[in-house]
Amino acid sequence: MLEVLELSNNYLTGTIPKCLIEKEELRVLKLRSNKLMGTIDAFPSSCRLEILDVNGNFLQGKLPEYLVNCTSLMILDLGNNQINDKFPCRFKNISALRVLILQSNNLHGTIECPSTQAAWPNLQIIDLAKNNLSGRIPPAFFKTWKTMMIDDKWRLWYWERVDAILYRIFPQLDFVYEQHAGKNYRTLRWKPR
Repeated sequence: MLEVLELSNNYLTGTIPKCLIEKEELRVLKLRSNKLMGTIDAFPSSCRLEILDVNGNFLQGKLPEYLVNCTSLMILDLGNNQINDKFPCRFKNISALRVLILQSNNLHGTIECPSTQAAWPNLQIIDLAKNNLSGRIPPAFFKTWKTMMIDDKWRLWYWERVDAILYRIFPQLDFVYEQHAGKNYRTLRWKPR
């Protein structure tokens, strides 16, 4: 029984095989940083997926409708692809979702979700950078996203990824942790020569 499939950072090409996606027992699918193309085809109606990470490919089309069936989904990372769709209000009832990364796609329209007072109560990280979204983030979202204020492993997981990218781009930068008034702060500084 296949529950975890991690094939990130390879040179995989073509489309995501349907036989992988149709596995009902699959909980983790990580295909990040490959050269996959096409669309993300349907998961079964009894989706048990907890992590879907296909960041850094050439995937196109719309955000997959069937993901609304993945009620255990905690991490959804579709960033750095060519997905062309609107803000995914239809995913608002995936209450387990903690990380939503959709940066660097072709998302457009507003971020507002009609007739929605609350969405993603456990969301801690949302990255929508480098899209064509407009409007304002509804204040109701901030009331719901109180979990973002909790400092735990999800935030650390995200910042470790950001740090790794920054170190590759600017190897002369370093993060320094300082304490002021009883709080820890992370500061970006140039490394001494």
